[in-house]
Amino acid sequence: MEKEGVRIGLLELQAKQFTITSLVSDNDGKIKKMMEDHPRFSQIVHHCDFWHLVKGLNKVLRELAKRKECPNLEYWRRKIVDHCYAMHEKFPDDRNTGLEYMKSALAHVCDRHTHFEKVVSIHIGTCVYSG
Repeated sequence: MEKEGVRIGLLELQAKQFTITSLVSDNDGKIKKMMEDHPRFSQIVHHCDFWHLVKGLNKVLRELAKRKECPNLEYWRRKIVDHCYAMHEKFPDDRNTGLEYMKSALAHVCDRHTHFEKVVSIHIGTCVYSG
């Protein structure tokens, strides 16, 4: 039903000569597939809204934390989610830098807050958030 509403809305806007360059929606696979496959929508960049991304991450971490081989993950789950929100707020227009800091969350789990350059693919020097 949501997919159909998005489809109808986009077609109506296009019929009224609106140029649509991007769409933000929840993390619905049906909408994502429609945006990729529909010939009138293929040029529209589809983004998942941040809240839904973090909600999905939180759900995955919560399930992983139930495993006996992940005894400390429940403790870190909330900190990782908080880290996501802090980076989203700090870098609203620079997603690449925000992603670099999100990768630093892995170092947080190991209680490392400096020398991230030693961690593969993290190109920052010091943590800006340790909460």
